Amino acid sequence: MKTIAFMNPAVGVGTTSLVYHLAWTFADLGINVVAVDLDPQGHLTRRFLDDETFDALHQNGRTAFGALSASLASSHSEVRPHVEEPIPGLGLLAGALALNRVSDELSQHWRDGLDGIASAFGALDAPHRIFQAAAERVAARAVLVDLGTAPSPLVRAALLAADGVIIPLGPDLPSLRGLREAGVLLAEVRQGWLRRRRHAPPNVPIPAGELCPLGYILFQRQVRFDRPPVAHLRCFQAIPAAYRTAMLGPQSDDAEDRDGHRIATLGAYTLLEPMAAEARKPLFDLAPADGVLDSHAKAVTACRLEYIALARTIAKRAGISLEVGA
Repeated sequence: MKTIAFMNPAVGVGTTSLVYHLAWTFADLGINVVAVDLDPQGHLTRRFLDDETFDALHQNGRTAFGALSASLASSHSEVRPHVEEPIPGLGLLAGALALNRVSDELSQHWRDGLDGIASAFGALDAPHRIFQAAAERVAARAVLVDLGTAPSPLVRAALLAADGVIIPLGPDLPSLRGLREAGVLLAEVRQGWLRRRRHAPPNVPIPAGELCPLGYILFQRQVRFDRPPVAHLRCFQAIPAAYRTAMLGPQSDDAEDRDGHRIATLGAYTLLEPMAAEARKPLFDLAPADGVLDSHAKAVTACRLEYIALARTIAKRAGISLEVGA
């Protein structure tokens, strides 16, 4: 099982939509997957579930917060997170506003790690254990984590559990600023974890904290009158160098590979998005009954092909087998 974290501190980049559609695409390819919503606002969860189901999960504590709270209370007990299954083989670990409550506790454990306190390492390993347990519930080969936009102690702990990190971007200044902030955060987590690992007591399970950058995904934007195309072009041209500097460091040795870290460029499907939200379906599953006209059919097909290609590329970079039944 591989855990992939998706993050960009900028708001409105498309992270939630990306995780949602990738989860459906992996499932359509016959690859069991778990989508994890660590955004306290629960936007990813609301894409999957109706309000009644979402509220019931909250009321019964069957969310990521419930699993995390139980894991933090006893770092050595078996973790049994509730995994909602919109369809067989596609699991969802639901988000919750209460996730904000664990920030102070995880922040303290992060500080205690420098003192070699065993319970601190158990707490920082909690997201890793939860992701593993959630994957086991549906025999998933991939766990896709929506980290939300706000850097927090929970995001830091979740990053430690990630085998790879993908940055969604748009050709605009907020995305570029978010990319730079993401690079700063990853560097701080990576360096901080290396210091803490030296103090880890023997025989205490700890996450690897690999934080391997897998690349970025670029979302095209519809042209707007208040955002001239030339501004998009400048940002688009700046992204490769900005990514290398932010994610690999200013001394990265692949300067000649101008855009080798771009995983894909996804089209803008603005006309389809309201219909998909209303039907609570992926863009590429929309049908005439959902309001799709003949003029939209090509866009639906193009979207499906884009996400299939994207899922295959991500699987290759992350080391996820796409063989059905493997």
